[in-house]
Amino acid sequence: MTIVSIFLASGIGAILRYLVQTYSTQTNAVIISNLLGCFLMGGLFVTKVNQDLKTILAIGLCGGLTTFSSLIQQFSSQSEQSQTKAILLIATHVLGDILVYSLGAYLTKKFFPQL
Repeated sequence: MTIVSIFLASGIGAILRYLVQTYSTQTNAVIISNLLGCFLMGGLFVTKVNQDLKTILAIGLCGGLTTFSSLIQQFSSQSEQSQTKAILLIATHVLGDILVYSLGAYLTKKFFPQL
């Protein structure tokens, strides 16, 4: 049952990523998808919900939503033009992901302490 649930959740995550990409540029879609996924995961891991549900949502939904391969492709393209911009791209993603993960955890604890 868990494998089927992860499969379904990852489909939902992929659809969300597709929608983000449809309504923004490719460059923006990657960072928006990754930031959103990290925000959701930050909130998810401070909740008291069932561990199986956390696994399904983290691996499935957030895994389907976020994208590391597209980030690396952007980095590779950017590094051909400017090493500095490529490093800034990676730094923005990593620092932004850490910040929004923490923000998601904080806001979940603050506004949904019962979860």
